[in-house]
Amino acid sequence: MKRVVLLTLVSFALITYIIIGKIESTWAETTSIKLTEEDVVKILDAAQKKAREIGVGMSITVVDEGGNLLGFIRMDGAFLHSIHTSYSKAYTAVSIRRPTGNFPPPVSEEISSITNGRFTNLKGGMPIIMNGKVAGAVGSGSGTGEQDEMVSKAGAEAIGQK
Repeated sequence: MKRVVLLTLVSFALITYIIIGKIESTWAETTSIKLTEEDVVKILDAAQKKAREIGVGMSITVVDEGGNLLGFIRMDGAFLHSIHTSYSKAYTAVSIRRPTGNFPPPVSEEISSITNGRFTNLKGGMPIIMNGKVAGAVGSGSGTGEQDEMVSKAGAEAIGQK
């Protein structure tokens, strides 16, 4: 019974967090822009370039607007667990349509628990905005939160996000 109540409260908190936040587009608008194969290559290239600049091997994941995998690379030196976390960051960023790492602590722990780690509050997930609409997301992992965020931001900006 406690778990049901807790899950209900966490779900309500997440929905409230998303609704109250500044969402620039409606769901219908987010599905009208698609990332192309060329876009994915540009995103991964720009993210890898930034990772090399800061000297950290990263795992980098690109997902479409539905959280489906479009591209992935594990650079030399990237931690094994970063394969999973880079995807979780990208999936979370596209799901909430904003960068990851900003949930209040009690909410983030429960969200991760009830989604088997698919949602995460770790920094490094960045939505990909094209023409003002969410087209997907990029997630990076293996560095500090700030490094992961820099790499994902470089990837997202490669196709026009500012």
